[in-house]
Amino acid sequence: MQSKKQTPLKIILPMFFKKKKKILTQQEFLGMIKEKLPLSVDKLKVSYYSADSLLMEYKNNEFVFNYVNEYNNYVTDSLSIDVIFAIIRSNFLTYIELPKVNSEKIFPRIENQQFIKESVKNIFAFDNVVYNKLNEELYVLFVHEYKGKVIPVQKSDLVDLNYSLDELWQKATLNLNNLPNIQSHDTEGLFRITAGGLYESSFILLDLLLKREFAVSGDIVVALPTRDTLFITGSEDQENLSKLRDTIDNMKKEGCSIISEKLFVLNDYNKFVIFEQNGTVDGLLSENEFAELIIKKLGERIEGLKVISQDRLQIITEYRNQELSYKYNKCYEEYTNHPQALEQIMNSYLNVTYDTHMYIGVSVESSKIFPIIRNKKFLDVVSESEQNFEKIIYDSYNEELLVFYIENRENSIYFIRRPDMIHLSYSLEDLKAKALENFTADWNVEIAGDEHLYEVTSKGKEASSLILLEIWKQDYFSLIGDIVIAIPYPNKVYVTGSEDQTNLLKISDLINEMKKDWYPIISDKLLVYRGKHFEVLE
Repeated sequence: MQSKKQTPLKIILPMFFKKKKKILTQQEFLGMIKEKLPLSVDKLKVSYYSADSLLMEYKNNEFVFNYVNEYNNYVTDSLSIDVIFAIIRSNFLTYIELPKVNSEKIFPRIENQQFIKESVKNIFAFDNVVYNKLNEELYVLFVHEYKGKVIPVQKSDLVDLNYSLDELWQKATLNLNNLPNIQSHDTEGLFRITAGGLYESSFILLDLLLKREFAVSGDIVVALPTRDTLFITGSEDQENLSKLRDTIDNMKKEGCSIISEKLFVLNDYNKFVIFEQNGTVDGLLSENEFAELIIKKLGERIEGLKVISQDRLQIITEYRNQELSYKYNKCYEEYTNHPQALEQIMNSYLNVTYDTHMYIGVSVESSKIFPIIRNKKFLDVVSESEQNFEKIIYDSYNEELLVFYIENRENSIYFIRRPDMIHLSYSLEDLKAKALENFTADWNVEIAGDEHLYEVTSKGKEASSLILLEIWKQDYFSLIGDIVIAIPYPNKVYVTGSEDQTNLLKISDLINEMKKDWYPIISDKLLVYRGKHFEVLE
């Protein structure tokens, strides 16, 4: 019997029996990126790699790429390795081929601390992005709009725009303020700001709130759960505070991307700080608690001190039959901005108070007189911390800086006042001459650096005062262009050339990092040498 030729059985497998993709190990995934990315991006080199990062060079710039997130996405998603690589390449090109910034399209965007931390770790070149800390919870990220995309402003963009960080802030908030269709909606003491759905949370930066024109019960309290929502009510309006907390909880349940679930109160220094459930500022001393701590510390340091009165942050004392009055508003403001530095901030002010009491009736010693450089905003500080501040002698150096004349004391400096000139039998010219004579006596100036960027220090003295001397010659430095300096701190002077964009940017980065610290800087401006004088570099 002849058997029939059997037709091969065609088996169609259901989709759920589809063969699973082969998963690359993390090491294999790294090898794929190392091999394919330089081939797909001309002139890109991989210079170093570790267990979770690649260091790449492109057009004389370095970029760090943490690829762990991309690998996790590859493992957990159904996307193929080719699709994942295309995403990586697209993201990389976004950050290395950024368009020129249109200053009219710059805006401030509110982000939380977690976003900044993750971005610094995971996003290409995020360490070059310009952002600023607003408080312990929130940051301001500067962005610009381009073809429907929102792109972070880079530090190199500041050089192209010829902007300082302050000027960038001013321009971004001006653009925000000029947005069309800004509206305020009031529902029985609970306000909501709308402006098109991109930057509503950023309105906490504007005078719209800082002028305190909203009719609320108590201080202004805001909630900004997402970028496009901003609610406003009063610190004493318990009903609306409860509504805000419920609204935030509901948004979390709905899966909204939350910036912050906290409430923030506008304090006396026009700063938004975290507002706790019980109506207090999160983790911060109140003004009265702060003043009480100051009184306690003064009593421990000055035997026989008598506190006559305390009104919030103004304290009046009596010592050796002399009455002295101090305001600690600036001290408290610095503390609210940098609560982790409470001891350093408070001691910097208490040292002045201590020496003022200890030197009652003691005349100025001419051998201890020196010049110091401070910015013009410093007058606000001395007006609160110094007795008879209106009699302090100072000169204007340029539009940014002032020259003060001081006596070095044990724990602080004393600002020379007009009555001291009588005791010293000095004219103003005598005072200036003596200050410079003491400053240049036994001085030890050191210049360190290379590649056209230098750091100048003066051992035991404030190096920033070197701008008063005619020592600034190209002979001491190898520079590209005219001499440009920065004096962020009293003991440091950075020097580079006016046409050296790379090092100008490095100095700007250094200053911006210093501004995040609690210690007040002298100036964030770059100064260019013109003959015998430094002027602000425009």
